[in-house]
Amino acid sequence: MLGRKEFSLLFLHPNDGHTVFRFEDSTANKGSIECPNCGRGRTVNIAKSYPTGSTERKHFRWMVCTECLGASIAMSDGRSEWTVFPPAAGDRPIRNLPNHIDEMWREAVLTHSVGAYTSSVLMCRKIVFATAVEFGLAPKADNNRAPSFLACVDYLVENDYLTRRMKNDWADSIREWGNDATHEIEAITDRTATNALDFTQQLLAMSFQFTHDAQAGSEDEQPQRQFNVPRTSGNVSY
Repeated sequence: MLGRKEFSLLFLHPNDGHTVFRFEDSTANKGSIECPNCGRGRTVNIAKSYPTGSTERKHFRWMVCTECLGASIAMSDGRSEWTVFPPAAGDRPIRNLPNHIDEMWREAVLTHSVGAYTSSVLMCRKIVFATAVEFGLAPKADNNRAPSFLACVDYLVENDYLTRRMKNDWADSIREWGNDATHEIEAITDRTATNALDFTQQLLAMSFQFTHDAQAGSEDEQPQRQFNVPRTSGNVSY
């Protein structure tokens, strides 16, 4: 991890048709945002470009994350909000995911946000497989092949990580994107990819987030229950 003071800001400023370069530390942290790459660190500006006058050129900020060192860029026309690339993958956060599944989930959300719907669906399929393996499904069968997508879903239902009602409610959607997208001629649509994300989000929330929250809640209540137990021994006056 890097400290914010370890960065210097390169300021690009047009002047009479020429670009003036200067270093300016005072605004290196201005407009800092959550890193769109890792979602953990904060960004620091390493370069800025601010057009002046009546020019239609855009404003740019080149940024780096103090946690993962991932690069990002923000741009604006000076009148509207800043647009950040890559888009943040944090609009569908799920708590308590194993690290490798959390990385897959972020990638599924990110690829969908940039219109890479087939990639997003394939990542959702991989997440379902990884979740089933996390809960005990063998990653390869006797024929040395990985279980099918539907086999992973059935395993999660049979072991109560996914409800049968949820599987039935999503049956049509699962059939639509459950087949290997790489073998399909037609491209995956936004609607299909969104359905895949919605299903996967529910699965992950039920399997990891809700279970963890319920267990944490029970542990928090335990001291209170012990505190409220009435005393039945000792010198008590009635």
